[in-house]
Amino acid sequence: MKLHRLQLHNVKGVTDRCIELPERGVVVLEGRNEVGKTSMLEALDLLIDEKDSSRKRHVLAARPVGQDVASCVEAEMSSGPYRFVYRKQWFKQPATTLTITAPRREHLTGVAAHERVQEILATTTDLDLWRALRLMQATPLNQCDLASSSALAAALDEAAGLAQPTAGAEADTLLASVEAEYRRYFTATGKPTGEYRALSERVERAEQGVCEAQSAVDEVEADVQRHALLCEESHNTTVELERAREDLVRLEQEWGQLSELLDQREQASRARSAATSEANLHRERLEARQALVEKVAARASAAAAAQTEAAGLAAELGPHQEHLGELTERRDAEAAAVASLRHQAAQAEADMALVGDIADLAELVADIERLESALEGRAQARRQFEKYRVDEATLEAVTRTHQAWQLALAEQRAASARMHITALADGQQVTVSGEAATLVQGESLERSLEEPIDLVLADLLSVRIEPEAGAGARADAVAAARAELDAALASAGAADVQEAQRLHHKHREAAAALRAAENDVAAIGAGSGIEERRERREALQAHIEERLAERQDEGLRTDVEQQKGALSQARTQEEASRARLEVLEAQVRAVRDAVQTGLIRLARAETRRDSTRVDAENAEAELRQAREKAADEALETALQSATEAAEQAERAWREVEALVGGRDPELLRVHVAGAQAAVQAIGERQERSRGELLAVQARLSFAGGQGRAEQLDRARSELVHAQREFDSIDRRARAAALLHETMTRHRSEATRAYVEPFGQAVTRLGRVVYGEDFDVEVDRSLCIQARVLDGQRIDYAALSTGAKEQLAILTRLACASLVDSEQGAPVIIDDALGYSDPDKLRRVCSAFSLVGDDAQVLLLTCTPGRYAAIPDAHVIRL
Repeated sequence: MKLHRLQLHNVKGVTDRCIELPERGVVVLEGRNEVGKTSMLEALDLLIDEKDSSRKRHVLAARPVGQDVASCVEAEMSSGPYRFVYRKQWFKQPATTLTITAPRREHLTGVAAHERVQEILATTTDLDLWRALRLMQATPLNQCDLASSSALAAALDEAAGLAQPTAGAEADTLLASVEAEYRRYFTATGKPTGEYRALSERVERAEQGVCEAQSAVDEVEADVQRHALLCEESHNTTVELERAREDLVRLEQEWGQLSELLDQREQASRARSAATSEANLHRERLEARQALVEKVAARASAAAAAQTEAAGLAAELGPHQEHLGELTERRDAEAAAVASLRHQAAQAEADMALVGDIADLAELVADIERLESALEGRAQARRQFEKYRVDEATLEAVTRTHQAWQLALAEQRAASARMHITALADGQQVTVSGEAATLVQGESLERSLEEPIDLVLADLLSVRIEPEAGAGARADAVAAARAELDAALASAGAADVQEAQRLHHKHREAAAALRAAENDVAAIGAGSGIEERRERREALQAHIEERLAERQDEGLRTDVEQQKGALSQARTQEEASRARLEVLEAQVRAVRDAVQTGLIRLARAETRRDSTRVDAENAEAELRQAREKAADEALETALQSATEAAEQAERAWREVEALVGGRDPELLRVHVAGAQAAVQAIGERQERSRGELLAVQARLSFAGGQGRAEQLDRARSELVHAQREFDSIDRRARAAALLHETMTRHRSEATRAYVEPFGQAVTRLGRVVYGEDFDVEVDRSLCIQARVLDGQRIDYAALSTGAKEQLAILTRLACASLVDSEQGAPVIIDDALGYSDPDKLRRVCSAFSLVGDDAQVLLLTCTPGRYAAIPDAHVIRL
């Protein structure tokens, strides 16, 4: 699809606008905010999708606010072999018109025109790609849906070198047939269904029946064997239980003797622990008293050292404080001088700017005069252009219909029968279709039989000659061709073909003159319009008058060089004074830092002096209090008595430990518990054996009259019949499953094959923006999973907004470079790259040059010059 022309009338904020677009290349539409750039694209969607009678919310939103007028959209487009002009009007006198100019001319109106355009676009344009290749403002930066584009799929198949396309009617039909056969036997999740499932369940039931019957027979045989084993086990458990009871009695006697010795050892151990703890407590008290004496001596020494340090720092600080005062006074004086010189430099700079404004005003006045002259020339050329409206298409229509009429006449004359009458004597009277004629001897009268002719000979004989059957059709063709010629001449406002050619010549001359005038206006008015320049002139003139009125004297130098010299001298004096001030500031900072450092050191020394004095006093007080409670000699005596008691308790514990000897109480306890558990377990096993023996005897008695062997034969017969029927349908089901799996695998492999060319196209464009280390990971749905840059992989969701926006543009450009121009659609990017820095913006603009020459790319922006780095871009200012 290509867009050649778009015209809007009363659509939202657009009153009347018409833009002509080149068929290929990059087109930049520049315009300020709210000028209606996005409204043009929305209007194009309304033209294609909505009928003229629609009252949907987004259709009603196209009407200008506060105006009861009709909204009209007209576009000239081409799609496949078709080129047409399509127009719709909503709200007042709704109407739809369609004029197809190629491959053959058609003219439709109303619903027929709407449906014809829908048919053309459905058969010649990939509408999914048409929507995917847009990047509109105020919409989320989601990745475009490219997987559903048949045109892109075909281009990727060709780029991947696939022998057959991965999509198409034949492939879809074959896959659908395979899927239908597969679904006869399996569900979507691969589980059996229908008859296949029923027979499978029948086989399972038959197998279950065989298993149940066999289990019943096996159960009887197992019970017979179990009965013999249980009889033998009952006898054995009786013997084991008697032995286990004898072992338990012996072990319990040994445990009683050992328990008495263990109690004596526990009492001796507690006494030993108490004596040891008492000795340790007295030892810790004596050590604490010795540590406190050492602490008092250390803190007294620290207090004396801190006092000496504080006195020395106070003596060093005085001279630095006096020097700081002198430097501060000198710095303040120099700062006042800098302020005065800065004021003088500012006044000189303001005078310099005023002189420049006066020169700019003179230049702007001359520029406005040239632009007004160019605008008047353009208006005259436009009036002349509007006077002659016979363009190339209109002249072509007149010429074509005239040739068609001439051809129809020639075909009618060549194919019709002819009548010849020759007079054999003078004065013969003949009347042909009401027209009388007198013929002399030898004179002939000839007529073409294009319609019935009534012939009267000498008022004696009347003859009616009818043309052949095809003459009527040829006459209708001539009449129809003449009607089309008359309609084309009426549309051109000409009486004949020659006049239409003359009017077309005038139209071309007027168009050339209008283009020349437009170029003059564009060259002179580049950057701003006449009203904006007039406003700048008025504002600049008012500013100059205000500045002149503010001056207190009349000593303004109008010479720019003199004013520059005065400004340079003032700045030089200011810089010299500022340099002296900076030197003084540095000296003040250095001395201030030294004073502050000295004050900090002195404060810290005084703090340490006071702190150490307090610590020494506290330590001495603590030692006096401790000695008042207990003297040093008393602590030593208590320690000696506690040590002797601990040694005596240790000897008593060792005597009891010797009596216990190498006997292991825990092991003996385990043996006793094991013997008790063995007696209990053997008794329980004996009771279970007796109960199970009775149960087995009862089951054998009951099973004797059930006929379980006959039931097993019947179940095996049913399994054979069910298995035979299941095997027949199972072969067909497994064949369908194998075919379905093979077709699905090949389709997946083909899908993976065409992902690679798309990723290569995005990488090729991305390396222009990010460098040679750029790469992307693309999934089967043609969405970017991650970006790889400088060896670092980042998921798409974790990228910045600017990076996502850049990748969104590169993805759409990659599609445009891959898809054939006859099957593709324009790439439309609305106010993008607002999140990109200047370097990235320039690189993205360079990437546009790698898109194919046949692609059509439309860029909408409110920032003039944003896309100036795109080579050969066509700029349209709105």
